[in-house]
Amino acid sequence: MPDCFHRALSRLSDPAKRKVHFQMATINTILSGAETASGFAGFMQKYGGLILIVVMGLLLWLIMIRPQRKQEKETQAMRQNLAIGDEIVTIGGIVGIIISISGEDTVTIVSSRDRTRLQILRSSVSRVQVPANPAPDSSSKDKDKDNKDKEEDKK
Repeated sequence: MPDCFHRALSRLSDPAKRKVHFQMATINTILSGAETASGFAGFMQKYGGLILIVVMGLLLWLIMIRPQRKQEKETQAMRQNLAIGDEIVTIGGIVGIIISISGEDTVTIVSSRDRTRLQILRSSVSRVQVPANPAPDSSSKDKDKDNKDKEEDKK
């Protein structure tokens, strides 16, 4: 029992008051959790808050930070792979076709029928609408090959 309880008990002259005070002090000690629990309960009592903070931080990283970094990498790769002839949309909503790429960060686009040229930064490109050299679709190659084979069989 803590020393403060012993001092308080020694000041009480009546043994009945001493007994009641001792019982109240014991109950307060038990309710306040001053007694250390053993095993898993004791471990969770000591480190439960820390474990909760770590788990919440991990969930925050998995739900918010990781997808954002992945999206930033995809956007960076898209901006690095811009080519002449790509139809792009800028962050401001301007639609145009790339006619030249000068340096690492400047792109010239044509934005309307009257051939208005705009020089923009590569970082202001929001998305590519129509790539200049679209990647061939493997399923369409297979269909073309099947059609050629059928035509040859007919001959």
